[in-house]
Amino acid sequence: MRRHLSWVLPAVFAAFLMGLGCSSNNGSGGCAVIQGSWAVSGSCGTSTCTVNQNGCTLSATCFLTSYTGSINGSTLTLTSSGNGQTCQGTVTGTSMSGTCSSVGASCSFSANKQ
Repeated sequence: MRRHLSWVLPAVFAAFLMGLGCSSNNGSGGCAVIQGSWAVSGSCGTSTCTVNQNGCTLSATCFLTSYTGSINGSTLTLTSSGNGQTCQGTVTGTSMSGTCSSVGASCSFSANKQ
């Protein structure tokens, strides 16, 4: 099963993921600001992900996979157009946790801002 989840980690952070910790709600529309580098771990795998943010719109890169999504308050969603993986997470301070899923597989992640 680990092999099937290898696509998940890049999304995390993005996830997840991507989500990943925030220290303030400075984004437009009350969304948390999570831009930066994140250390991701969990059943999705281990990686460092880079998150870019424009208001409440997110883009992330983990390994060589790109993700786009949004953050609403402290809840984020990221999707990869390449593999259809979707990650959802909740930000708390400078950490986050959540799950990623694709057809027939899912995993969990946690991340800390670097």
